[in-house]
Amino acid sequence: MSKAAEVLLISQPSLTRNMQILEDELGVILFERRKNKLGFTETGHQIVKLAKKFLKQKFLDDVQHFALKESIIFGGVNAPEAIFELESRIKKGLEQHI
Repeated sequence: MSKAAEVLLISQPSLTRNMQILEDELGVILFERRKNKLGFTETGHQIVKLAKKFLKQKFLDDVQHFALKESIIFGGVNAPEAIFELESRIKKGLEQHI
């Protein structure tokens, strides 16, 4: 626990308290606590897998959304109705990624 707290730049009691808060909020036991040893329960292992999957997807979504916002589309249209339709479709596409 001390090494983990050091890596996270927090105190060991603070880390322990946050772990307990997480278990309380989720309503499950994530850690097996033994004398001088701490490990994940099966539920804890599953939570880690789900969190990694969620964070990876969230990261990808954020990157793609940023790239879409930064994209510049050039086009030539000479008819006002076509310009309105194009702008409407682009706006709908952007809203789907927000």
